Amino acid sequence: MFIRVFEPKEYAEGEEFEAAGLKLVATRLPHYTVQTYGFRVSNTTRTLAYSGDSGPSERLSRLAEGVDLFLCEATLERGELDGEPRGISRPDEAVAAYEASGAKRLLLTHRPKELSLDDGLEQAHDGLQLGRLTGPRWDPCWVVAIPVGDEPEGPRVMSELDLRSRSSSCRFRLICDGSP
Repeated sequence: MFIRVFEPKEYAEGEEFEAAGLKLVATRLPHYTVQTYGFRVSNTTRTLAYSGDSGPSERLSRLAEGVDLFLCEATLERGELDGEPRGISRPDEAVAAYEASGAKRLLLTHRPKELSLDDGLEQAHDGLQLGRLTGPRWDPCWVVAIPVGDEPEGPRVMSELDLRSRSSSCRFRLICDGSP
């Protein structure tokens, strides 16, 4: 059934590829003993980095180096609650990677609702408007996180990039009010 809906393609770590009209680069990140990747996703003017599930690592800051938006998971309340090797991060570890990266904005993802965040930290949520994309082809467009299975009312989906990890339930869509 999956093959009828999606066109799976393999990618190599560190090599740029294109999907849904966007440029991507995959970076391997630590997630227990499972092979997982974070992604840098770019259009002609903006770049975001998406960690997916990841234990703390200097690779996170390299993934997010200089990006406009860093989406980083921050599931844990305390590191000792995780296994070895670590597979997910705490908010302070995500903040440390963000600060080391020089990224412009940090949004934390994969954070249980019952665990609070320090003031000043932003948490991604379904339907959050992340920002306008600019340029003659895309204006007016936004990148938003949308719950899997939900369809936007009104605006037209121009392209969709499913960056879900095994435990995440969001995908990123390019939503446009007008025609390209």
